[in-house]
Amino acid sequence: MEASILTFTGIMGALLTWFINNHKAKGAVRASALPSLLVGLFFYCFPHVLPAYLSRQIPLVFIGSSFVGMVSINIISKWIYVAISGLIFSLIYLNTGEFFKGFGGALGTTACIAVLVAIGLAKLIEHGGVKKKNNLESTRPGLNSDILNKKLNLFKSKAKSMAFGLSAKPKKILSYLWPITKKVDSDFSGKLEITWIDGKKVLDTKNANYSYGTLQHVLENGLKRIDFSQIDSVLILGLGGGSVVKSLQEKFNFYGSIQAVEIDQKIIDIAKTEFDLSAIKNLKIHQEDAFHFVEHSKQQYDLIIIDLFIDTEIPSIFLSEKFCLQLSNICQNSLLFNLGFRSDAADRTKKVTDFFENNPNFEVFNLQKVEGINRLLIAFQRTVKPFKY
Repeated sequence: MEASILTFTGIMGALLTWFINNHKAKGAVRASALPSLLVGLFFYCFPHVLPAYLSRQIPLVFIGSSFVGMVSINIISKWIYVAISGLIFSLIYLNTGEFFKGFGGALGTTACIAVLVAIGLAKLIEHGGVKKKNNLESTRPGLNSDILNKKLNLFKSKAKSMAFGLSAKPKKILSYLWPITKKVDSDFSGKLEITWIDGKKVLDTKNANYSYGTLQHVLENGLKRIDFSQIDSVLILGLGGGSVVKSLQEKFNFYGSIQAVEIDQKIIDIAKTEFDLSAIKNLKIHQEDAFHFVEHSKQQYDLIIIDLFIDTEIPSIFLSEKFCLQLSNICQNSLLFNLGFRSDAADRTKKVTDFFENNPNFEVFNLQKVEGINRLLIAFQRTVKPFKY
């Protein structure tokens, strides 16, 4: 019974800390310290609520498992693997006794082992799933040469990305110990930060993630509701570092035409040099104001992704009825609009939601608290099946 309680404590400590750290954006240290402090204070003030052994051990197990939950969502992205890490931590704690004392702290060492085992398990499962999927696709009849050529181009793109990554391998390894940041002055967004953290490179402003961090997960939550079997062309308004382009190809197997509009030449240069977007052959980048581009566009697009921010704020011109009307004129299938996460976002974006909700040609879905904070609007032409399940 005592072992079961401590095991449950380890799992909950890891999950709670991971959730606060990654989905409430409180940071790893605060996410670990605050719940651990509350648990410790409870048993300090009420030591006789449970038997003496549990009153002593539960705070230790919770604190130790909270070290597991400090792991970034970029390293462990699914809660189930965090729960497995907490379980492994508890089992090691219960069965090793004094063994790890002196190894940089027994709790920290145990947490490190638990996380590494869970990461290995996740890689094994996900790699196996990808391999199986590729084998199934290779046996599919009637795969024409055009699709094969597109897949070959994607393979070449990934190969170039791997070569790009190898040159940065020392930085990637060191980033697991501390972030490595390079700052670049932008023409529109102030100072940009290109940071290696937890083995991944991200693009941030002072107050917001621009690419390859939380923003990528937010947009992927919207994209997974799009039926890509109906999509041949994509327009991206607001390129950033190009993480949404990588998502389209690597997560959603989209091989069609992608056009991206970005006003900031510095950001375009960063996307090409730091994130290797120049290797993607079906991508055309326009250095232009998005409002002007949409206003003068003579082409229609199956999917339009709007992610237009200056730091944390969407410029007012992109929240106007005029811009929404222009979008509706060139959208022939689906539209995904990132409405942001600021506390006043609902008021500032009301014209956008009202326009599409009152437009008889569109069916609208509003997603709230995506990744815990963001709001997304998805609009489908009424002739289109709205959600892919």
